[in-house]
Amino acid sequence: MPEWTPPATLATIAPGEMWQRLAASPKQYLLIGESDHRIWQIGASVMGALPVLAQGGFAHLGLEWSRKTLQPAIDAFIRADIRERSCGADLRALQIVFDIFPSAAARANPALRDKFNQLNKALAYTARNQHMQLHALDQLPSFGDFISGEPVARQEAYMRQLVALSTSGAVPNLLPPEELPLFRQYVRRFFDVNMASDKGRAASIIAAAGQQRAMVFYGSAHFRGEGQNGIDAHLPAQQQAYVLIGQCETLAENFPHTEPRRAPDFVLDTANRRAFVMPAAAVHGLA
Repeated sequence: MPEWTPPATLATIAPGEMWQRLAASPKQYLLIGESDHRIWQIGASVMGALPVLAQGGFAHLGLEWSRKTLQPAIDAFIRADIRERSCGADLRALQIVFDIFPSAAARANPALRDKFNQLNKALAYTARNQHMQLHALDQLPSFGDFISGEPVARQEAYMRQLVALSTSGAVPNLLPPEELPLFRQYVRRFFDVNMASDKGRAASIIAAAGQQRAMVFYGSAHFRGEGQNGIDAHLPAQQQAYVLIGQCETLAENFPHTEPRRAPDFVLDTANRRAFVMPAAAVHGLA
């Protein structure tokens, strides 16, 4: 996959300056688009920016985490008393939940799983220290729920194929050719239901934030621009700033893309540790 080559006319700033600009802006909502769920450095960059953003008044962080499985654990972690915090019981409880419900990519790669577990714990710990509320916004059924009517052997084969797709930049086919059409139908249905759920995700963060500032850290496909029913389409139009985060070739998928994607105000390349001020930033008063 080719790397994204930014136009020479774009201004380049340090990531720290980008976060400071966003913290100082008057926008109520900060949208953070993750270009690739397999890159742990994306989450690390967001975690590292939380103190600056908290100083700017951001009090809520919406995450692409399962609400059913993770929100109770998050709430217990945030409410942990002095005894639980001093003996580390709060972090151990969080670790158990992350171990039980890892992503498909993490399940296939133990080293990646450990990295994401440590990162997610650090993100929760940092947010709590900054008095920031965490909100798991994903209420989508799992892919396993979509294929639950199939024979067990087929379900297992489809899950292996899904994990392969989630962990490789190529498109490996672990299924017999005759199974691929049905598998693709399920993936398409899963994707469609996922995208159709963005209105509910926006409603959840609006209800949680009230008049306070809030961030939404989600896959970039969920920020699709005006009229496309992404999360951003259901938030106050004049109260948003958007930063797209990725590494090199993963950013190329967004410029251009065959499906609608919102134009970011800033692009952060975590591999090269530089941020680009995009044309949209001037339109939105962020340049």
